Amino acid sequence: MKTKSETKRMTNGPAIFLHTFELTKEIYGVTRNFPRPTRFVLGDKIDSLMTEFLLSLNSSTSKRADIKNYSHRHKTFTDLSFKLDELRILLRLAFEIKVISIGYYNNLLERVDQIGRELGGLIKYNLKQMEIAGGNPARRGK
Repeated sequence: MKTKSETKRMTNGPAIFLHTFELTKEIYGVTRNFPRPTRFVLGDKIDSLMTEFLLSLNSSTSKRADIKNYSHRHKTFTDLSFKLDELRILLRLAFEIKVISIGYYNNLLERVDQIGRELGGLIKYNLKQMEIAGGNPARRGK
């Protein structure tokens, strides 16, 4: 059973977390309907990737996260961006081997792109905060 704080987090959290949570639920529903041979390879990989993404996002955006550790957050957000790229590849593969329809594919891709834009905003904001704090990794080595 969810506590009041968990329920509140689910409805009042950052938009990117809410969008990711809803996408994760939808993807679980889609991969459950993959044909048996594909479900246990491609479906499991997609499910695992979404679960990892959701949990990493939660740990980096929750109120318990060390929001002053901009360098760690930058690495986490960059890693999450790569995970979204991997998800796009796996969804395209699922579409091309015809285990999801073009309608599902376009819907999922649109939602992944929305999360990607939100993540890009977090990365940009975090970089700005790092510049203010004096530690922009993008400018190191120049």
